[in-house]
Amino acid sequence: METLNLFNSSFIYSLIEALSQKIASKIEAFLNNFIAREMEPKDFMRPDEVCAWLGMTIPTLNNVVKKGTIKKYQLEGSKGIYYHVPEIKKAILSNPIS
Repeated sequence: METLNLFNSSFIYSLIEALSQKIASKIEAFLNNFIAREMEPKDFMRPDEVCAWLGMTIPTLNNVVKKGTIKKYQLEGSKGIYYHVPEIKKAILSNPIS
């Protein structure tokens, strides 16, 4: 009867390599999915997020709201002011800078 030597160094190295590749591919897929979700704009953003996204200041954002170009919202159960991202995108497309 032949016995299998599990302590053979080449077997251990090939096992480690195979496991490393599997783990690395799973981690890479998880990170890619996580990054993709985090980079997608949310439906609603806080004023500081909108300003960072559009490269403007809070006073400029307030002027845009005063002009009626976009609206600010207070979401139920929240204390802060939020802006609706699809509304901002629509405003940008319908009000080109001239």
